[in-house]
Amino acid sequence: TTSFEPAFNETFAQSQSVKVTIEDQGVAGLNASTFKYFWIETYTALEPIIENFDTSYEEATHKGTFTNGGTITIDTETGFYYLFISAEDNFEHRYIDRAGPYYLDNDKPIITAEPDTNPETTNPSTNQNVVKQLDVTLTYKDPLYRAADELAGIKDNNTYTYYLSTSDSSLEGGTITTVNPAPTGDSYEKTATITIGAGETGVRYLFVRTIFDNANNESGDSWVTSGGVHYQLVGTYIFDNTGPIVSFNPEGNTTTWKQEQTTDVTVQDNTSTSNTLPSTASGDEGKSNSGSGIAG
Repeated sequence: TTSFEPAFNETFAQSQSVKVTIEDQGVAGLNASTFKYFWIETYTALEPIIENFDTSYEEATHKGTFTNGGTITIDTETGFYYLFISAEDNFEHRYIDRAGPYYLDNDKPIITAEPDTNPETTNPSTNQNVVKQLDVTLTYKDPLYRAADELAGIKDNNTYTYYLSTSDSSLEGGTITTVNPAPTGDSYEKTATITIGAGETGVRYLFVRTIFDNANNESGDSWVTSGGVHYQLVGTYIFDNTGPIVSFNPEGNTTTWKQEQTTDVTVQDNTSTSNTLPSTASGDEGKSNSGSGIAG
């Protein structure tokens, strides 16, 4: 007989471990050199796998030998796995058994921003992709497995904050802000809308605090760290909340009387990513030279 501890585990985890103990009911004794195991994910009948143990063993990715009373572990996978074992006694009587399912989850939760960059505009009088502020919808998702099966689900105790940064590699120039109202939804998908950019001018990078699922998988592939917690980059935006600057050259002439006075007028959108839009005027006539800036 075989003892599996535990015989199954339907709580999602990044790894599953099973203690396997075999007792020989005869007198020949067990041949430890014959102990083999493999893990397999299957939605089909289990008996054919037992009947074709050797073929299944050869085809399996996770397999090996084990020690009686020892622990067999599987990790890195996602899905619903079964453990199969085989052993022989010293008279070559073979014994095959199985246990499971064991639930594995190594899929990261996902955070996305919509839009993740400035929406395009069709207004020809303004620069493309520049706004004063923007509503962004954040989606926190624990993706389905095989497009149908629910996995561990998003933890209930995640903290939902974000940071609008002047740097794409660190949190600079802003403050940690709570997502408010808080994300709503279920354990597998939550959404929230934030408004960003008010009072900001230039390129800004939206970082969102990472979340964990109930198997302790953390969202994101790369992070920046603040206060011991991780933030992941989800969007890049350009804002313009700085008014243009108008200058005159000369700024006046009170020393010489003339029938006509000439001055150069320069309008500059004076931001970190702007160009100058010059304009000149003379008497009752004027002309404008087109240019580009952060905003028209």
